Amino acid sequence: MAPCEFCSNFLVLRPNKANPIKLLRFLWSGYIAEGADAMIECPKGEEEENRKHKVVIFLSLLVQMILLWIAKPLRCIGSAFEWLLNLPSSNQNWRGLIHNVLHG
Repeated sequence: MAPCEFCSNFLVLRPNKANPIKLLRFLWSGYIAEGADAMIECPKGEEEENRKHKVVIFLSLLVQMILLWIAKPLRCIGSAFEWLLNLPSSNQNWRGLIHNVLHG
């Protein structure tokens, strides 16, 4: 085995450079863009091999785009939930919290 034979065939997906139009274009035509705005990077000559697996690539990019899209709302919900769980402990207990709310 050559020293770098295992890394000669690769596929890099960039969901932050993808959009729904590019995804649909890739799904229907198998077009892989090149350059700085490419959402898929693969070695020259491997494009045809990647077109065979375009449904898997499409689904992977779609799921990654959805995860990127919901990351900020989930982060805000998580922070609010953590604050809510820490609220009683920062006021000694639930009774202390109620006492502090009633007395300002």
